[in-house]
Order: sequence, then structure tokens, then C-alpha cells
Amino acid sequence: MHIHKLISVAVLVTSVTAVSAQADDLINKAKKAGLTPIPESTSELMKLIDDPKDPITDAKVELGKKLFFDPRLSRSGLISCNTCHNLAMGGDDGIPAAIGHGWVANPHHLNSPTVYNSVFYTAQFWDGRSPHLSDQAQGPIQAVPEM
Repeated sequence: MHIHKLISVAVLVTSVTAVSAQADDLINKAKKAGLTPIPESTSELMKLIDDPKDPITDAKVELGKKLFFDPRLSRSGLISCNTCHNLAMGGDDGIPAAIGHGWVANPHHLNSPTVYNSVFYTAQFWDGRSPHLSDQAQGPIQAVPEM
């Protein structure tokens, strides 16, 4: 019985050590590729994403949250940004092709990309047609099959 517990602990320690080594290896590969972690503090994050020409304010953040969840932006009054970019599901809808207004599938068979960390993207939409997140917000509202 004592040996069984000892073996179990040894296996657990070995597993944790192996996983930790793999994590360290992935972190080192990411650093070598030029990737850096997203800052944990709001002040450090704002230094990365704030635009002096159009500063981020608490009021803009609150307005963005309200608009993201507001279905009144859609033609039917039923679809919000969160419908397809569900924050509880990883910022997307988890289906192969997005379903939009009138239950119409995306005509290009594209799924809804996640919105998490999209402020760091150098291009918006699958085809990269919009360089800025502020430009992207208009697209789904203006696209007939989406909202």
C-alpha cells in the first residue's frame, strides 16, 4: 500500500515536471519568434493599444460594451455582435459557417473569428481588408447577410 502511494506520487511529480518543461519550451520558442505576452496591468496594456489621435477613455469602453451586446443595431433587432462573437464561447460562435440575419449562412462559408485580443490584429476580417478595429465595427452592421 505504501509503495503504491509512493509510485503514484513519483508519477505525478514526473508528469508535472514534464508538462512544465514543455511549457518552458513553448515559451522560449514564442520569445525566439518575437512574440511577447500581453501585459497583465491595464496601464501597461493601454500603452500598447492607445492611439494619441483617438484616445481610449472609460466612457468609450463602456459605450463599446453596450453596443457589443445591443441587438437594436441589427435589422431584425435580434442579433448583437455577441451573437456571433460570443464572449462566453471564446469570442466566436463555434460553428463552421456563421449564421446571420434571417438565419442565412455566410455566403462565403466563413466562420466568425474570435474577437479576443483583436485590438492587436494588424488586419481585420478574414481577407484583411480593414487595418483598424474601429473600421471593422461597421462591416457586420452594413453587410446584409450578417446583421
